[in-house]
Formats: sequence, C-alpha cells, structure tokens
Amino acid sequence: MKFSDLSGDVIDRIFINLPDYTTLSTVLRASKQLNEVYIRHPKSIKRAIANNIVGPAWPAAVRAAMARTLDLENIPGEEELRERDIELSREGLQVQLHAEKVKHLEDLYSWRHKDRTSSTSKLTPEESFRFRRALYRFWLYVLTMRQYELDFEGSEFAEECVDFLSNFSSDELYELGAVTSFLKETIEWVMRADHVATLPDHHAIEECRLMFASEPETVAFGFEACILEADVEVASDDLADEFFDRNFNRVLEDRNIDGELREKKIGAAILTSVTGAQDKCDRCSAQEGVSLWGSTNWTLLKGCLNPREMCDLLDALLPRNKIEVSPIIDDMKGKVDEFDYKGMIEEMLEMEPDPLGMWSKDQWYCLECVRELFRQRFRKWLLARKLNRGSALQDCWYGYNCTTQTKTADHAKRLNHLCEPTRGNAPPP
Repeated sequence: MKFSDLSGDVIDRIFINLPDYTTLSTVLRASKQLNEVYIRHPKSIKRAIANNIVGPAWPAAVRAAMARTLDLENIPGEEELRERDIELSREGLQVQLHAEKVKHLEDLYSWRHKDRTSSTSKLTPEESFRFRRALYRFWLYVLTMRQYELDFEGSEFAEECVDFLSNFSSDELYELGAVTSFLKETIEWVMRADHVATLPDHHAIEECRLMFASEPETVAFGFEACILEADVEVASDDLADEFFDRNFNRVLEDRNIDGELREKKIGAAILTSVTGAQDKCDRCSAQEGVSLWGSTNWTLLKGCLNPREMCDLLDALLPRNKIEVSPIIDDMKGKVDEFDYKGMIEEMLEMEPDPLGMWSKDQWYCLECVRELFRQRFRKWLLARKLNRGSALQDCWYGYNCTTQTKTADHAKRLNHLCEPTRGNAPPP
C-alpha cells in the first residue's frame, strides 16, 4: 500500500501519536495530503501531542508556557485548556523545552526519594502525574509572582500570592509543598557541589534563596552543571521571604491545617510507595532507606559531602596542606560526570584487607559511615593516586603531623605528607 492510499482516519491516528511538535512541523512539510488531514482537526492533534510530551499534566504545562507572554488573568484554567487551541510557536515549543527539564528533575526526584538504585524515574504513572503537575504549577507561580513583584508592594504582593495558591485543593497544595521541598533540597545540593574548595558562605546562602525564586529549569541546569546561579533578582528581602513559604503556610493555616498534619501530608503527597524504605546501613545498621549510599548513587555524593569536606576528613594537619589537597579538589570541579566518584569510592572500599567485612562495593552505607570511610582510607587513596601518576616524593619524617607543611610551601612541595609519621608526636587537636 502506498502512503497516498492511507485514509484520513489513519493519518489522523498517526498525527495524534507523534512524539513532539518538532516532529509535527517536519511531517506537515512532507506533503499536501498530510496538511489537508491536519487542518481538519488541528486543535485535537496539538492537544494529543501535548499529552504525548508531558502526560496527563499537559494543561498545567501549557499554562506555564503561556506565562512567558501573558498575565495570569489572561491565561485559561487547566480545564478550559482541554478544549482550547495550543499556539505552536509561542506555547507548543515552549512546552517541549520545559518538558525536557521536568523529565530531568523527575529522574532526580525518583533517584533520591523513590528508588536509589535507578538514575531514571521509577515513579508510577500516577506519581509522575502528581509530580509533574505540581512542578508546572510552581513554574507558573514563579513566572506570575515575578510579574506581580513589579506591580505590587508589600502586603499587596503577599495577597496576590495567597490568592493564587488558594485556587488549589489541600491535596494539590501538599503536592506543591513536596515539589518545592525537593527543589530546595536540590538547590542546597548544588550549593555544596559548586563550592568544592570552600564551605558555603552568606553569599551562597543568599543565592540559594534567589535560585528558589527562579524557574525550575534554572535548578535543573544548576544540578547538571554544579553551578549555583539564580536567574532573577528579588527587589527586597521582604519579597524574598514572602515569595512562597509564608504564603503557602498561610493558606493552609486558614484551612485549619496544623503544622504536624501539614508535614505528614506533604511527605506522602507524591509517592505511594518507596523502594527500600526500611533498608539499613550494612556497617552500623542505621535505618536510612533511600538516603543510603552505594554503587548506584555515588555520583550524587559531591553535593552531600563536597570535596572540601572530604579533604577535611584527612588525618591531622593534611586538610591545611594546599599542595596535597588542591589537586584532588581541582579535579572534582565542574559537572559530576567529569570525575569518577564511583571509581574513587570503590577503590577505597577495596584497597586493603577487611577481615570484618565492614567495607564492600556491594553494600550500602549511611552518610556518617561514608565519612568514616574517608577518615580511614581517603589519605591512602590519595597517596596511591599520587604514586600511580609518577609523583612520588621523599616522605617527610613527620608525615601528616608535620606543622611545617601548613606554613612553608617549599617544604610542602618538596616532601610527601600523605604518609604516616616516623618521628615526632601528633599535633594538638
């Protein structure tokens, strides 16, 4: 059968199963016959493709896309959008761009909260719908409140925020609370991953506040690049404080929902089940569930125990020896996939005999036990790395206890201090 022999109904079915609007544009340029079928049902075809891109949360996604060019009062509601047209160049392609970042954030949410063994989403269809709908609604909130900040001041701004949030049911607000909590958690991860050489300072904490008031795609990019950088400047501290949390809590308080119930509901708003929720640390038996660390999620360690903190767990005075710690910190800068964290941890786990079976690359550990691993073996791993790179130096007699290594750069460069001391006493704590 030739393509030209296909009926209009068959071609219509092809249209509504296209994966995105880019493909739609390509198909429409292919033949006059395709265009003739398309113009009979353009609205339903574009809505079907929106569902293919986003899933059932597509009306919320289209509203967020519209907020780039329209005021909130001119944006149709989610139910109204189910019967409305989608403008391709202004709305459809924006939905497509947003969807890519939302998928990345869903993958990360699933990895950290649903199933620690998979870096791609394991959310059920219903869980995915709740997550995406809430994220798109927050995206709309961000873009809308950014405009309101210019139009209103003080209490007026807060009232507009409250009015926006009051449109949602309590269950939908709990979903928003869960997603915004995840975004804050991710922003804190980015902050720690970005500050590889120092601990976060006041400026970094302020940037976190601004990043939360940024579009979710900024958070997704920050995670991918390990860069803490907001896309917005908030005009005043009051507006920054009132941006979401205060208004969110006020709406729930007006509904007589107390803090304890609120936290419980938010914690269960997205997920109906969690893989390995009761799992324990194989070393200390602490029940940490999805917060355990192992072979499938070492890549995420950088934002929970950053390179500076790793080096601070080295023996004695080594953390203050820039000659020894700067090379590894420099190697860990940038995106997480630019350094082999899994390889480093697994080499540490297997680098010496372990008769008690405490350390194994096949086991799971809580963060405190991961810190203990660094205390016990990170120095030895750094020394092995140094030797493998042909950077062997004569050992300093005082090894990691040497006080001169922290004061004289020439001494630190000339001798190796990643070794155990053969003379002298340990420095005072």
